[in-house]
Amino acid sequence: MEGTIKDESDILRLKAEYIRMIYWNMRQEGYVPLLDLDPSFSTSFDAFSSVFSFKLTVHGVFIGTAKAKKTYGITGNREVPLSK
Repeated sequence: MEGTIKDESDILRLKAEYIRMIYWNMRQEGYVPLLDLDPSFSTSFDAFSSVFSFKLTVHGVFIGTAKAKKTYGITGNREVPLSK
């Protein structure tokens, strides 16, 4: 995911929100995150337009939609179930 953030004070909040959003979208498509690899988030400031550009990368694996909706992620070769 790539985009821009206008206010520096919003970066941490939006990063967490975007990660949650990506995880939810992944599960809807049958993917779950690889928990051994943390999401990668990088920013750069564009002084001309006064915005921060960001790039967010999350690694995942396909396990099917039914399983993905019950699984938090994969660590090693084990599934971590979603807690209710």
